[in-house]
Amino acid sequence: MSEVDDLLAKKPQGFRVAFEKRERGMLGSDYFPERDEPLIQIEAEAWEWAGRFAAKAPPEYVNIYVVDHQYRPVDGYRCRLMRRYPS
Repeated sequence: MSEVDDLLAKKPQGFRVAFEKRERGMLGSDYFPERDEPLIQIEAEAWEWAGRFAAKAPPEYVNIYVVDHQYRPVDGYRCRLMRRYPS
C-alpha cells in the first residue's frame, strides 16, 4: 500500500500558468495565480487560461506553459508551449 500512497502524494494539488517576459535583453519569469491566491484545480483549465493569456498578452510575453503546485512543468508541456522563445 505504501507504493500507492507514494503515487497519490505526488498528484498535483493545483496548477499555475508560467511565462517569461522579455525585458532589456533578458527573460524574467513569473506566473499566475500568485502564491497567496488559490491554485487552478484542473490542468485542462490551466491550459485554457494559458491560451487566453497568450492570445491577449503583448508580444514580449513568451514561453507560456502550465506548472504544478511545486512549479514543475507538467508532463507534455514542451508540445503545448505557447509563444516559444527563442523559436
